[in-house]
Amino acid sequence: MKKSYLIMVSVLILSSIIYSQGKSSIQFSGGMVYPISSNPGLSGTLQYNYNINTRFNFFVSADYSVWDKRNFNYSDISNVSRGYKRGYSETDHTLSRIMAGGRYLITQPDQFKLFVDAGIGYSHLQYNVYDMQQINNPDGTIEVSFSPAGNVNQNLFSFSSGVGFIHPIAERWDILFEFKLSTYLNSQYHGLFSSQSTFSSFQFGFNYKI
Repeated sequence: MKKSYLIMVSVLILSSIIYSQGKSSIQFSGGMVYPISSNPGLSGTLQYNYNINTRFNFFVSADYSVWDKRNFNYSDISNVSRGYKRGYSETDHTLSRIMAGGRYLITQPDQFKLFVDAGIGYSHLQYNVYDMQQINNPDGTIEVSFSPAGNVNQNLFSFSSGVGFIHPIAERWDILFEFKLSTYLNSQYHGLFSSQSTFSSFQFGFNYKI
């Protein structure tokens, strides 16, 4: 029973691939991610595109991003020097996402294709959190230290939109460049596109026509 089921699934998958030849592509890219108020990080994406027509395609993607600290400025109340210093409340961020959406080709020349896209999906965000503590030294100066306070795991819905271009370099291969802006829809940080729930990314990669 299990064997026949696996055979049936394999036939369906193979049939869909054969049927979609010339209509689909696999895209892989990497680049930089820039969360607002945080250190920049790295990201990578694997994406499947299916052409609905000559201008519009549907996509499903999986991406993974990492970055370090989320920074903030705090008042330095030391007796020696006064002003503002930079601290951090979160470190070691990892973000895994599965997205689905659509891409529209604004221009359609053979050598240069400008596009816009938008998608929505599930995200898993993990990071460490820190407490800020004030230390009173014997000499009267005041220091601030940051101590680990635990690990946070969040299941989030994400929305992203982007603009970019595709340029053919061979019969089946394209290069692509894209800028994306993303936000969490149900984050603990209030407000759509708020500074603590929004990040941008620059991606460069390749598109292979199946």
